[in-house]
Amino acid sequence: MQKQFGMRLLALVCLLLAGVLQVKAQTQIPTGKLPAGVEPLRYELDLEIIPSMDRFSGKVKIHAKLGKATKRIWLHGLELDVTKASVTMSDKTSLPATYSEVHASGVAKLETETEIRSGEIEIEISYSASFNQSFAGLYQVKRRGAAYAYTQFQATRARLAFPSFDEPRFKTPFDVAITVAGDDTAITNGPELRVEQQAGGKRKLVFDTTKPIPTYLVAFAVGEFDVVNWTPLQPNAVRKTPITLRGITTKGKGEAIRYALSSTQAQLEILENYFGIPYPYAKLDLVVPEIFRASGMENVGAIFYRADRILFDDNPSIYQRRGFAFLHAHELAHNWFGNLVTPAWWDDLWLNESFATWMSNKVVHTWEPENYNNRSPQREGNRAMWSDRLVSARQIRNPIRTNGDIRNAFDSITYSKGSAVLAMLEQYMGEEPFRRGIQRFLQGHQHGVVTADDFFRALASENEGVLSAFNSVINQPGIPKVSAKVSCEGEATNISLRQSRSLPLGSKGDPDQQWAIPICFAFDDNGKRGKQCELFEGRKKDIKLETNSCSAWVHPNEGGLAYLHFELEEKDWQALIDNFDALDPGEIISLVKSAEAGFEQGSLTADVFLRIAELAAKHPNWDVAGAALQPLRNIKNFFVSEDNEEKAKAVMRAIYRPALDRFELTTEALAREEESSDAAQLRGDIMWFMSLDAEDEELRGLLKELGSAYIGFNTGGEIDRSVIHPNLVRTALVVGAQEHGLPYVESLIKLLRNADDAVLHEHIIAALGYQTSPEIVSRLFDLLLEPETGRRDASQILRRQGRMAKNQQAILDWMKIRYDDLLAKIPSSDRPWLVWRLSGFCNDEAVGEIKAFFGTRSAEHQGGKRALSNVLEAVEICAAVAKNQKARTDAAIGAYKL
Repeated sequence: MQKQFGMRLLALVCLLLAGVLQVKAQTQIPTGKLPAGVEPLRYELDLEIIPSMDRFSGKVKIHAKLGKATKRIWLHGLELDVTKASVTMSDKTSLPATYSEVHASGVAKLETETEIRSGEIEIEISYSASFNQSFAGLYQVKRRGAAYAYTQFQATRARLAFPSFDEPRFKTPFDVAITVAGDDTAITNGPELRVEQQAGGKRKLVFDTTKPIPTYLVAFAVGEFDVVNWTPLQPNAVRKTPITLRGITTKGKGEAIRYALSSTQAQLEILENYFGIPYPYAKLDLVVPEIFRASGMENVGAIFYRADRILFDDNPSIYQRRGFAFLHAHELAHNWFGNLVTPAWWDDLWLNESFATWMSNKVVHTWEPENYNNRSPQREGNRAMWSDRLVSARQIRNPIRTNGDIRNAFDSITYSKGSAVLAMLEQYMGEEPFRRGIQRFLQGHQHGVVTADDFFRALASENEGVLSAFNSVINQPGIPKVSAKVSCEGEATNISLRQSRSLPLGSKGDPDQQWAIPICFAFDDNGKRGKQCELFEGRKKDIKLETNSCSAWVHPNEGGLAYLHFELEEKDWQALIDNFDALDPGEIISLVKSAEAGFEQGSLTADVFLRIAELAAKHPNWDVAGAALQPLRNIKNFFVSEDNEEKAKAVMRAIYRPALDRFELTTEALAREEESSDAAQLRGDIMWFMSLDAEDEELRGLLKELGSAYIGFNTGGEIDRSVIHPNLVRTALVVGAQEHGLPYVESLIKLLRNADDAVLHEHIIAALGYQTSPEIVSRLFDLLLEPETGRRDASQILRRQGRMAKNQQAILDWMKIRYDDLLAKIPSSDRPWLVWRLSGFCNDEAVGEIKAFFGTRSAEHQGGKRALSNVLEAVEICAAVAKNQKARTDAAIGAYKL
């Protein structure tokens, strides 16, 4: 008996010990950075990619330097079937190796029985894999009898296509050869050198060696393409040699890329002149995949674009033109920020994305100043503030420890807040010193990797004081709030400043957070505009304006370029309202955003915000007039009682009726283009708001008619593009579906199945998404899971459905039933963000319901935990604001004189 007990005890101890060892082994897997000791020096990729097949195959040879002898090398690979692996040492001794994938994030290891000596080595791996079906890694698209293969490797998806050291710090040259079949061709980062005929009618395309690049910037496209050879990019004062420029589209779409190609030389030259560094690569292809999830991807020598963002017919909308201009400038700017100089790790992703976003504003404004104002940084900053007001928000330079952290880094904080902060610091330093600092940074690190400290040092050489401001904003989350109290003593104007963190009602954040804030004041200086800049450090600061009068008004954010909210006493809000015409457009945008923040914080009432909105709505500039649109939507959707909703819509119509009255409301007029880009954008934005949010009956009736005519509803189903201008098509389709109901929706679904026009395709997705009728919503839920519905389309329809506040409960109830089916349907990269479809709830009960359903489910996906915490906090805040402001907002809406 004792012997049996002893045996059982020994077995139990062995099991426990095995478990401990297994856990220990798991914790040793490098799910963040790979351990030091192996440095890749060059890759040779030899791939066979035939998109009509289910799988691709390849052989990779990685030339590397091994720091010390080992039997194990950590690297990356995911869902690869390796048939052979070996490591060859400097003396040409080849050791067979065992390859295994040991973590779901794509960590792999090579192990040898004999120790690999230090020095230069060659890792050689032969493998095959299935094409990815979620538009990541190397993925396949089959449509209308054609098959294509494309890549999307950012941030950590190159490991799906070839074994590699898949981190940005490892920049190496790549030699690439791709074997294709039939009439297919291949595009990659370097120019094609030669074609080698292979057995079975196949051809091997061999490409030139690239400059050093990280794995995430490697790209392939394989298929039967239209290749549009454009005029080479001509030499200029910075670049002495021409650059080959081509457009690559699916068969039959080549003509539609000519607008993009014709715009490239001018934009690229602006970038070259600004940086003082020529375009760094041997060629430039603009590649348009059949399906691409991102708007664009800056792959070296082969920038990828989503079709609706770049392929234009003869009459593109203002939204297409504007979207393309900024996107193209953004992707081209990456050739310096990100490609030429690459962050060593993903915590400095902002050095890529913030700069490309900020630089795109400079490029498009310099390129066509009559069409593009220079206020993109202010708009970008406002866009980021919705997320940044959350305690769960990231900081711009955020520690990255796991792959989930990497995924979370691609958000509005990195792109939009980062862009706004750069504009603020440029204003503080001055344009030329800031530019010199950037040039010094880029010139000193060409084809290398960097950290934020390298950039800080370059700027500090121009202005050492900028470091405190930069570090305080980059390295902590949140929005600074500057409370300004203006007082006069005789002929002097004094301002008492106090800073804190801008926190909405219901927030659990620390209000005592502090920054070093470059702040500039605009003020009345004896009837003229005055300007004065300060670096505000510490809790409080008293300043005296450089004027010999009592200023009639003071705006604490000159030009609207500082990333902050400001808070004023009632008399000073009123002074800005009374002197509205003295404010410049950026200052009005900042005024509206700060007033919205004051409303969320309970310090400013709805009646004051409505007075500010009335004035902004009459402004001639589209972005100023539109600054109050989203806050008014929120007031109607969340902060008035149900009984007051119709009056709220009437107030919205009254505020924006003067803007609408600028435009002729006839069927003939709505088919015409406006005279200026500004007017065209304003008309489109105001008509969307007035028809869909404020529900103006006259406008809805007109758009219902045009929406029917456009798709040939009940008249044969032929598209008639002449009946309405492209700027207004999406609005007309949404109204048409809302007014005609399910029969119209079925017509749109039929068009969606057959549409070969990427822009129309996106219009239909939006029109389906912006519906709230229970009958239509139920039909859309079925549509999402139908086999004929593409994976990206399903995800996009649900994303837009999630924007509709009235649909939140229906979406959650449906997810509870069909969640597993939905997971199987949408791209895997979208799974962490499913909980965001519920961010439009605005009651405390929903918090518990969301948490109960998504609490464990979000944790199953990389980045899902942060998404869940963001959504829960957003719903809690909305509920708290509603409790505090609803009665007062009802009173303001009720008292509003129409």
